[in-house]
Amino acid sequence: MWLPFNSKVWFYRQPIDFRKQIDGIVLLVADTLHKDPTSGQLFVFRNKKADKIRMLYWEGNGFRLLYKRNEKSRFIFPGISNDAIELSI
Repeated sequence: MWLPFNSKVWFYRQPIDFRKQIDGIVLLVADTLHKDPTSGQLFVFRNKKADKIRMLYWEGNGFRLLYKRNEKSRFIFPGISNDAIELSI
């Protein structure tokens, strides 16, 4: 996956249900974050246990959903809230 250096990265701080697939996450981006999921920006989501992340990215003609699971550790995230924060690359 290639991201231009000027792409924005958004991290949604509220844990999401990881049973959501691409369509559910696209709706979350559009309805909750009020962002365009086809904008070329990267959207990052976490699960409740903080051991998994999902990343959604529009890649020209379709979505790419990336998934990372830590087996023995957890990710360190900012506090939980209903907003999204823009991350710098």
